[in-house]
Amino acid sequence: MTEFSSPELDAGNEDLVNYREPSRAAIAALVLGFASILAISNQIFWFVPIVGVIVAIIALRNINNSDHLTGKGIATVGLMLSGILGATGVAHSIITTQAIESNAVRFAEAWMPLAINDPQEAHQLTYAPSRRVPLEGNLNVFYSENADALKEYGEFLEMAPVKWLQEHKDQHLHFEFLRVLQTRFDDGKPYATCLFHVTADDSHRDIAVELGRLPGREDSGYDYEWYVSNFRFASDE
Repeated sequence: MTEFSSPELDAGNEDLVNYREPSRAAIAALVLGFASILAISNQIFWFVPIVGVIVAIIALRNINNSDHLTGKGIATVGLMLSGILGATGVAHSIITTQAIESNAVRFAEAWMPLAINDPQEAHQLTYAPSRRVPLEGNLNVFYSENADALKEYGEFLEMAPVKWLQEHKDQHLHFEFLRVLQTRFDDGKPYATCLFHVTADDSHRDIAVELGRLPGREDSGYDYEWYVSNFRFASDE
């Protein structure tokens, strides 16, 4: 029997021998890398770049330890995207939170004296912006003509911190901001709780002011406005 060799068959066998399968993990790492942009929009998606980095590292390890897998470049790109976009998401969140807390503190520092010297105005700022009396409005008329608002105002005056502040208003009250206790997001809306130490001549209390932020009114000139969503003693915090 005569043995022979076909050049075309040899070339085909060589292609089969040299074929390297694309790593599925590398492809997944690339997809997760692009999806990591979600981490910039919301903290809930921070897991995406974390998973992306893990999958990319696994893909690179498998490729390096295998003779039939390819996709090292794809896995590397996925790793870089997950790392960069993940870090950007964290930095964006930190900067945004710091800005929110700074604005909340300034609002709370301006609101606390109102609870003593102008309780009607302080109560107005517990309403969402859309419910407040217009800037040129008369609060005395508003409360006298609005039974529900008058009832809510009475409840506000009966709040323990408000009563304490009113009782000590003639005792050289001093407000000291201590720290932001908590910053949270509900349905995309930010809330910040500011802690104050308030001293009078004969006593002192820690008071927590929780603030929420909503879109501003058209006549306010502001894109966002804060309101006091809660006001309480915080001696144990």
